[in-house]
Amino acid sequence: MTTLDEERREALTEYIAQVRDALNLQAYKIVLRDGPPPGREEATAMIQPVDGRMMAELWLGPSFWIETPEEQRQTIAHEMLHVLHRDATDVIRLGAWIRHVGQGTYDATWEVFRDHIEKMVDRLSVIVAPRLPLPELATAGDTPHVAPLMPHGPVAVDTTQAGSVE
Repeated sequence: MTTLDEERREALTEYIAQVRDALNLQAYKIVLRDGPPPGREEATAMIQPVDGRMMAELWLGPSFWIETPEEQRQTIAHEMLHVLHRDATDVIRLGAWIRHVGQGTYDATWEVFRDHIEKMVDRLSVIVAPRLPLPELATAGDTPHVAPLMPHGPVAVDTTQAGSVE
């Protein structure tokens, strides 16, 4: 299901660039994917950093568009904050230490770690979001627009559900 028309895509691209820059993540290319995250159709949003690259893929589900501007801002802030802990997460997720513990220990550690990281990001987004500009994105059929607040670099937009990211 497509949730982004051309106007929404442009407004969202601009807003994501503003948030990315405000969080000092200019080195990251954010690839906007259309529709809900694969396998998580009920999710409002999800971001997934790409292994080995300064890139992350961001999905916004249909429920994102019925949120208030304040909720949209917090959702985007929450997802972008996940990029900040990527390297710490990879110590657990990709760490060579797994060969020194059993699979059960690794699985239990990973689940607890993921839960605590999610709680941390939730708490940080409550602090950070009010310091970010409010989005002026379309909801429920409105015409979207975003007033640029600061200069920024490109944010890639890819409306396909599959395929390689360039």
